[in-house]
Amino acid sequence: MDFTLRRYGRGFPLVLCNQLISILIPIKIFAVVFSLLSLVSSFSVLAQSTPWNFEASSYIWLPESTTGIKTDAGTIDSVLSVSDALEQLDLGVMLTGVIQHDKLSIVGDFVYLNLETEENTPFGTLYSSLESESTLSILSAYAFYQVYHHSNFSIDLGAGARAVDSEVRIMLMPGLLPSHNESVSDDWIDPLLAIRFFGRLSEKWSASFIIDAGGFGTGSASDSTWQAVTLIAYQLTDSWLLRGGYRHLDIDRQADGQLYDFKMTGVLFGFSYRF
Repeated sequence: MDFTLRRYGRGFPLVLCNQLISILIPIKIFAVVFSLLSLVSSFSVLAQSTPWNFEASSYIWLPESTTGIKTDAGTIDSVLSVSDALEQLDLGVMLTGVIQHDKLSIVGDFVYLNLETEENTPFGTLYSSLESESTLSILSAYAFYQVYHHSNFSIDLGAGARAVDSEVRIMLMPGLLPSHNESVSDDWIDPLLAIRFFGRLSEKWSASFIIDAGGFGTGSASDSTWQAVTLIAYQLTDSWLLRGGYRHLDIDRQADGQLYDFKMTGVLFGFSYRF
């Protein structure tokens, strides 16, 4: 595994292993998630008398992560493989919710990751080892409206935002030099435009493709960001679906004059429940 040390911490791999573990999520992220869950609970009561549809999903995402940092000494790249990330993952949670009514649908996606690592440093004997803890929270929300429908195929256009909150704590253990600690956090919101394609392949099988793009360098947002998700679904029962596919997330950002980008791409699979 290649390693990068920088002011703004390490790149974050979006590797997911759902676990039923009680965790302390940053208060503002917890507040947003709690509000969304409360909203879904309220709508579920209305669904008994109105044509609203709901879907909740939990799944695993297994990507490779690539990070590039532009410094005065040049661009430094690091790659974290799926196997390395799984070994270092302390906790990962991914949840998706969909609320749909006629041609309108609201989609929310939440990712939380916590990585703890201990490894050799790229500084030889200057430091004996490196310990780090990285956390990443991503909350994406979209509103889609169906603009085309024919037979078993439809197209939706949408807009939304992706909120990112990251923190990294690094400790270089003493070698020839004394120990060195560093802790950096960053958070921002990227506006997004999106398009979604859906096709029913048979009675049991369906496919979807979603792509978004945004950032646009507005305020503290990323210079550019985009994401693409393609999924194949198999309907197990009237309520349960099995999903699998591929997901790519790309963020190009400048913070306090330093440029960095990270890419996460890999397969995903999970279950969805409709009610």
